[in-house]
Amino acid sequence: MASDQLSTGPKRPFQDTPDWQAGKFSKRTRIVGDDIKTCTSPHIKLIQRTDSNSWGPPAVAAVRAELEAVSDTNEGLLRTYHPGLANIGKVSVMREPSTGHKIWITSNPRAATHVGGREVHLVPSCGFRPREIYTKFVPDGMEAPLDPRRLLTSTEIDALRLAFPGAMGVQVFISDFVVLLYPSTRSILRSWNDFGISSTWGNLHVF
Repeated sequence: MASDQLSTGPKRPFQDTPDWQAGKFSKRTRIVGDDIKTCTSPHIKLIQRTDSNSWGPPAVAAVRAELEAVSDTNEGLLRTYHPGLANIGKVSVMREPSTGHKIWITSNPRAATHVGGREVHLVPSCGFRPREIYTKFVPDGMEAPLDPRRLLTSTEIDALRLAFPGAMGVQVFISDFVVLLYPSTRSILRSWNDFGISSTWGNLHVF
C-alpha cells in the first residue's frame, strides 16, 4: 500500500456502490468492517469456506494448509484451514489486471501476509455511506491505468489535487483501490454536494 500527501482546499468525492453477490465475479466493492460487501471488477471472486475432509480432520488439515502451495483447486481448503485466513470473515481472490497474478484480499488486518505462497492484501474498510442521491460525477482524469504497486508521481499527485481539492491525502491499495482522505465527515458531504462523486481514478476504485 502506497500513501501520499495532497493539499487542503475545497472539496471532492468518493462513491458508494451496489451489494456484491457472494461467490460471483463481482461488481464494485464497498467494505464494512470485516465484510467485503460489494465490488465492480471481473477480477475478483469470493472464496467460501469448505466442509471438505480431503485433507483429513480439521487439526490435520490446518497443519497441511501451512505446507501446501496454493492452486485453483485448493483455494477453498487453504481459506478454510490455514491459520492466516481461517478466522477471517470474508476472503476473496483477485487477479491483478496489470500482471495477471492472483492475490488474496480481505478487509481484516489480522490476516497473514502470505498464504500458500500467495500474497495477502487489504481492501479499505469503511462504514460511511451517502444517504442521498448525488447526480454529479467526477470523470476518471488519468489517461493510463495507475500501477498500485508503485508510489504516485508528482504529476499524478497534482492531477489528484485538481480533481479532489478538498482531500488531505490519498492511500493507494494493491487491491486496486484509491482511498481519498478528508478532514471530516462534513467535508466529505460538502465535496459530494459541490463536486459530485467518482467511481474510478486511473482504473482504480475510488473509496
